[in-house]
Formats: sequence, structure tokens, C-alpha cells
Amino acid sequence: MRQSKPFLFGILLTLIIGCYFYYHHENSPSHFDQHVVDAIHLSQNNIFFEKADAYKYAQDYRRALTAFEKLLPLSKTAADSLYTYNQLAYIALAMNEDSAASQYIRSLETHFPLVDKGTPSVVGDYFYNRGVLAYRAFQSKEAETLLRKSLAKFMMIYPNNHLKIAQCKSTIGIFYYEFRYNLDTVYTYLENAYNIFEKNKALKAWSPECLLGMTMAARSKRQYDVAAGYSEEALKLLYAQPIPD
Repeated sequence: MRQSKPFLFGILLTLIIGCYFYYHHENSPSHFDQHVVDAIHLSQNNIFFEKADAYKYAQDYRRALTAFEKLLPLSKTAADSLYTYNQLAYIALAMNEDSAASQYIRSLETHFPLVDKGTPSVVGDYFYNRGVLAYRAFQSKEAETLLRKSLAKFMMIYPNNHLKIAQCKSTIGIFYYEFRYNLDTVYTYLENAYNIFEKNKALKAWSPECLLGMTMAARSKRQYDVAAGYSEEALKLLYAQPIPD
């Protein structure tokens, strides 16, 4: 019996080590889908943001917000701070907390007044966040300018089938619908975004807003059966998402 203890301990240790490496492998940067991740992770995962972004990509926005807030005072470079502020604003907007998003953007502009002169990824995120805020504040001209500038920056660094581009096109399409632009223009953006979402399973969870836009546009064209199909698809995706804490 005494001889069996080291043997059993060895098995237990092997299992623990195996579980550790399995967990580390499954949560390693290579498992961040390249059609979803921000530019900061494209070439090699940025470990500093790994946990916070993992929450964000899982759409666990409350935990993502907390994680990024904890990182803000730990940021060692301007690039880290810029990214963190942008993500905080984006997450707040995703949770419809516009006042908080506005505060994060003001803090960003206070600390980095030349933010609009930065790298395409930083500027794209900044313009997108400001564009969504302007859209929700009914500042149509500013919103259109910012969102289109954001899309141009995103297209400089991301592939055409990336989440950032799909989200931005979807937002522009819905914005155009809300402000009574030509329906053909609305469809140009929404259908393009819809096709991106549909062709990659990793992006589907982010598509309900686009599907809502497609529903509204189809109804405006009196394509009621088509509109019903889009709305049903959106509801299925929303029901499949976990309820936040």
C-alpha cells in the first residue's frame, strides 16, 4: 500500500498538469477567432488584454467593463491607455449606457487630444464610438461623418469579412434607415453586413441588430414575409444568448 501512494500521486500530478495545459491551450490567443479580434491581437495576442477581451468577445459586457477598468491604472504605455478607453466606451455603448460611454470618450480626449491622428485601429474605434453617440443624440451629420470615417479606417487594417466592418456597415445602414435615406442605400450597407455575419459562425452572435435593420428595411418595401424571417432569426439568436448578471 505504501508503494501505491507515490504512484497515485504521480497520476494525480499528471492529470493536474494536463488540465492546466489543456485550459491554457483552449484559452490561448490562437483560439481568438481572427475574424472577431481587435487589431491589437491580430499578429500575436496581447496578454495584457487577454482576459478583458475574452469577456468582451463572449459578450459578457459587465465583466468585460470591470476587467478593463482594472487595467486602466495599470497601463504602461499610451497605446495601452488608448485601447482601454476605447474598449470601455464601446462596452458601455453595447450596454446602452451612453452617459458612461461619453465620459470615457471625454477622458480619452483629455489625456490624448491628438487621438484622431493615431493609428487606424485606435482612430477607427474612436470614430465609431463617437459616431454611435452622435447617432443616438440625433446629430445626423456628425454621426454620418464619423461612422463613414470609422469604416474607412477599419477597412485599412481588417479583412472584408471582419466583425468590425460588419458592425460598422450595419450601424451605418440602420442610421440611414432611421434618418430616411434612400432604401437602396440602406440595403447596400445592411445586406453587405448581413452577408458577412451569415458566412462566419463566429460572427452570428453579433448579428441581431443587423437583422433588425433588415426587418425594418424589408417592411418599408412591403416584403412582410421576408421581414418576418429576419425578425424570427434575430429572436432565436437573442434567446440563445445568456442572460447577464
